[in-house]
Amino acid sequence: MTRKRMLSGGWAWSVSVILGMALCACGEAVTTQPGTRPATTQEVKSVDPKVDAILDRLENSGKGIRDLTAKVTHELYQIIPDDRQTKSGVVRYRSAQNGQEPKFMIHFDTLVHDDLKLNQKEWFCFDGKWLREIREHTRSAIDREVVAADEKFDAFKLGEGPFPLPFGQKKSEILKEFDVTLAKPDKDDPAETDHLILVPKKDSRFVKKYKKLEFWVERKRALPVRVISHDTHSNIITANFKEIQINTGIPESQLWIELPGNYSYTKERL
Repeated sequence: MTRKRMLSGGWAWSVSVILGMALCACGEAVTTQPGTRPATTQEVKSVDPKVDAILDRLENSGKGIRDLTAKVTHELYQIIPDDRQTKSGVVRYRSAQNGQEPKFMIHFDTLVHDDLKLNQKEWFCFDGKWLREIREHTRSAIDREVVAADEKFDAFKLGEGPFPLPFGQKKSEILKEFDVTLAKPDKDDPAETDHLILVPKKDSRFVKKYKKLEFWVERKRALPVRVISHDTHSNIITANFKEIQINTGIPESQLWIELPGNYSYTKERL
């Protein structure tokens, strides 16, 4: 059995949803390793031709994208006990290149809680083996080993890795797991987007995790600009993405942060 680290807590949901958008946009094949996908003889389609067209554009938009940077606003609303926290920052993602693992960094610099705005910095970065979490307000840093040095393990693999994606980027994989419908346009929708609603099928691996997922797909570039997840634990996460940039050549220094010298430090191995 493949070893894995199960990550929990509100921040882990943040990483999952935000990274899900980045991977979806970059077209990273995380659900099946190259050469292992069974051959398909029949195209999988939804019951709505408009949904099919949007999913096709979403899938094709990832071709040729090597990296992605976007400003992100993340809101975690816990229905019980009616608590809302909003964080703002930036997400950077680079796909697997030149034999290197995919990497990401999410940097939050602002927190709004109970109408109180704080300059609160947090970093979450993953180098393919270790997840580093740094919080300025607690002056703490944690390195968590996700993949052992001698282990071949896809930390992004859907349903297995510690960063589970709310949806795959392949239309056939989305329709296998979810019933997808196109919502009616609303005045609060981001400009020039289509709003898709995904409800897990009864036999889906996600039925115990999510009640439904929503994402708004930009019509011009077919990239998700808003993602909302409604989980089965009464949490609603909304992630909005703006100023999306692709293939800018993200340097290594923007994907990893060195340990501060005067912070408490914990190292957790598998």
